[in-house]
Amino acid sequence: MIPSIGSIPFIDRINQRYLSKRTTNELVKQALILISAASSSPKFLPQWLRRFGGNLDLLLRVMLECAPSPHSRRYVACAILGCRVGERNSQETTDNVQKLAIIWFGHLFWAFKTAGMDGIFPNYDDVLDQYIREEVIQRDGNRCVITGVYDWRRAQRDQVPKANLDYACILPRTTRVDASDEKSERNIHDYFSSSSWDILQQYMSISPEDEDTMLEELESAANAITMELDAGQSFQQFLFSLESDQVPEEYIIVAYEHTISELCTIPPRQDRIAFCASSLPQSGIPSPSPLFLQIHATISKILFLSRAGEVIDRINDFLGRSHPVLRRLDFESAKVTLELSESVERMFASSNVKQKKRRLSESEDLYEDIPRREPKKRKVI
Repeated sequence: MIPSIGSIPFIDRINQRYLSKRTTNELVKQALILISAASSSPKFLPQWLRRFGGNLDLLLRVMLECAPSPHSRRYVACAILGCRVGERNSQETTDNVQKLAIIWFGHLFWAFKTAGMDGIFPNYDDVLDQYIREEVIQRDGNRCVITGVYDWRRAQRDQVPKANLDYACILPRTTRVDASDEKSERNIHDYFSSSSWDILQQYMSISPEDEDTMLEELESAANAITMELDAGQSFQQFLFSLESDQVPEEYIIVAYEHTISELCTIPPRQDRIAFCASSLPQSGIPSPSPLFLQIHATISKILFLSRAGEVIDRINDFLGRSHPVLRRLDFESAKVTLELSESVERMFASSNVKQKKRRLSESEDLYEDIPRREPKKRKVI
């Protein structure tokens, strides 16, 4: 059993394989074989996830394919191989691979996409929120970096077209900062749940130095970009991303299921953008974090290729956008809710079948009580 991503036996099995002399390609090949063996079991995909079109097999394969670094790819392969207990086709191995995939699905992809529905900056500090907004819009020249439209509140009369602009967050948080907590220093777990951070740190190969930088920049202009509202919401929902180009601070706009023109109020001016914060050295406003943009692009790609993004949308629509588990970003409670809903529906379906059978049986008994009418025979002349 794998009770959590951080269980000691599981970590030991990962480390044993990670530190082995086997090449990453060999480990990936063995991991793919194990995925195929586990997914061949009819019990591999739980019913509560099947009803929304989930595919854990595809998710694991896409995570291997889209791993952003050799370390990440080796980590995913070793984590999958660490699920093996006994024979490759054993039920315990299948259960472990399933649990691992669900943990990754829920605590990384579901948590990030769900957190992006309303933006990541909590509303407890309106002063901070307004300060970041002013910094970001100033840095980006009072324009949406995607479409080029001007902010109607700040644009000159001859600057057209105009629209309502705001900042879009690059990385969401999977926990809410407690405003009543007056401690002066925060740590990364004030912004990410333990499970989400553990997966993110390993998969994105985040070093201790990067962790310190992330902690400093999560509540700053480095984690925000000026966009018109439709584009910003699509960006926070990982429907498109900004992938690094060869030129520093230049990024290519990459849309996935929809074209970028369908995701914005006004079609973009071009298919790539450049951040020009360096042109305002005296302002001290940081450019969007390349690390944050890389994480966002990786998650966007996996959500699309694995179809997990569609599944998450269906799950959240089923639960309702105001459901408490969504507001708390509590995946485990969401999973229990979905499992309970599935059980109740099966129970009612079974009850309805029994009622139909009983009514059918009663109608047959009633039919048997009615005397049969003998057909009239014609007289033979």
